[in-house]
Amino acid sequence: MNDVLAMRYARDQEAADTLADQVFGRLAMTVRIDMLRSILESEELNDRWPFLLEVLVRLNRLRNALAHGFVACPEEGQFQISTVNRGVVKNLQFSSKELAWLAWQSDVATTELRALWAVLIPEADDWFGPEPPAS
Repeated sequence: MNDVLAMRYARDQEAADTLADQVFGRLAMTVRIDMLRSILESEELNDRWPFLLEVLVRLNRLRNALAHGFVACPEEGQFQISTVNRGVVKNLQFSSKELAWLAWQSDVATTELRALWAVLIPEADDWFGPEPPAS
């Protein structure tokens, strides 16, 4: 996702690499998802990847719950993640089928982000830098 965001905001590939590594990786995932939403809307690409944002939101929610919560298996095939945020206990329930679907969709989202990156490559001849001298 960082590479896609950098592609949109950088002036050349070298700057995009720096943005992806040094800037976008430091932003909260929710901020990066919102930025990606803006890109998809401004480029009119929502219909091409209609589920990408929702999958990223769900993956981020699961990631945060796992990073800051406790996992229990109240019954076979069910997982409960309990978190406490500002004194409020929140229990998230996932079935093994839901987690398998998210795992599959994470691979799909990776492929879709790569395709989006390719769509956003600028047409400028100097994007990738000057051509090496002929030998």
